[in-house]
Amino acid sequence: MIIHAYKRGFTLIEVLAVVVIIAVLAAIAVPQYQRAVYKSRYHALLPVAQAIYEGNEAYFLGHRKYATDLASLDIGGQNQYPDGTTVQLRSDDNYSYVLAKRTGLNNNYIVYQSHSKQFPSGIHCEAKQGDSLAQWLCEKAMKGTKTSKGSVTSGYDVYI
Repeated sequence: MIIHAYKRGFTLIEVLAVVVIIAVLAAIAVPQYQRAVYKSRYHALLPVAQAIYEGNEAYFLGHRKYATDLASLDIGGQNQYPDGTTVQLRSDDNYSYVLAKRTGLNNNYIVYQSHSKQFPSGIHCEAKQGDSLAQWLCEKAMKGTKTSKGSVTSGYDVYI
């Protein structure tokens, strides 16, 4: 007589081992995914700010001063975009720049106009103080160097 020993299902130890492996993989993958999403949302600000920067440079050629509002530019720029991006122009005796930010990000992207007295043609990444992900983005992802001067937003650190 032949006895067949069929094993049905998994033991508790096998199930626990699979759960532990999945948990370890998730603990590694989820933060990396969050950083990649955060970085891509920040990088979406760059072409918007760059287009407005270039439009404002063209405005400067014709008027010998920078525009202070987007309606003055011939590029059809907006202050608010559907994805939560907002853009500001600032121009006074010392500073002329385009600031772009997005809802849900604790970072600002700033491009200084080429004739700005402070930081001409400079690019700054601002990170909210105390936010390690925002600071990682400016320092590591954007390869910025933290500086003590140049912040245009209260409570933010500046990386050049």
